[in-house]
Amino acid sequence: MTSLFGNAKRIWITTTLGGTLRDVLQRYYKRGEVSVDDLIESGGVWLNQQRQCQANAMIPPKSTLVVYQSPTQGWHYQVTSESVCYQQDGLLVVFKPSGLSTVPDRACHRYNLTHSVGNYLNQAKGGFQPTAITRLDLLVSGLVLFGETPHAEKALFALMREHQIRKLYEVQIACEGKTPPRFKRIRGKIDFVRRAVSSEAGRWAETWFFLRSIQDGVAIYAAVPITGRRHQIRYHATLLLGPIVGDDWYGGVASARFGLRCCQYRLVWNGCRLSIRCPDGLDGDGVPPTQSSRKIAGGVPPYPT
Repeated sequence: MTSLFGNAKRIWITTTLGGTLRDVLQRYYKRGEVSVDDLIESGGVWLNQQRQCQANAMIPPKSTLVVYQSPTQGWHYQVTSESVCYQQDGLLVVFKPSGLSTVPDRACHRYNLTHSVGNYLNQAKGGFQPTAITRLDLLVSGLVLFGETPHAEKALFALMREHQIRKLYEVQIACEGKTPPRFKRIRGKIDFVRRAVSSEAGRWAETWFFLRSIQDGVAIYAAVPITGRRHQIRYHATLLLGPIVGDDWYGGVASARFGLRCCQYRLVWNGCRLSIRCPDGLDGDGVPPTQSSRKIAGGVPPYPT
């Protein structure tokens, strides 16, 4: 999985003759080993830090293009009613499978969850382009929040800034021949330099891990991130419990399965307490999740221990 969905290959192409974007690329890829139209349509071609998506756009002589090649170029992803986990009062929660980016990257501006949600909403919402309120790493599956309207999106971002959206993750840790601890908590400063690292110059990060079950030599933990730093759960799990299943970036063994999933959100929305859950078997075509809501006057309750 990591070899297929890893970082895109980047190359630089300097043209002496100029011409249309398609002509310049076809001269470089003259053997036809790469689909030039897929490169352009996917948005993987850049000039002067601007994405180039018009095949007939004129490229001046002596220009340098930056081209990002990815195995997913030319692919499309479609959000369906089966992958929508909650949709009510302007709040939309969608399941993201592992291997699909939450937002556009330099190689692909269409093969991602945000673009697909935009297409899904535009069938009824008249052109609104949403922004993901929460994001998941490329290989992490689970629930992602969106607002269906600009007003809902603004309100959800305000809740994020106020730390009023609680997240719960399922973490899988190999424990063959070991007795996994029932509870672990870690708090410290971390920074991100290609990977998360402990650093006094970083920002505080805190995660709680609760053991839920042991299945076939794998410990299943519920992880509650008190803060939200990049790769926080992956790094903290490695420090306290061991690498997450499939996470070769932090010392594990690469596999077709990646043992980290965002499985629940809790928030107060329009005066209702929501607990939106992802069913265990959801892999993109699963059944709708369970959710509960009731009128309350207070804030967001903590997760039970």
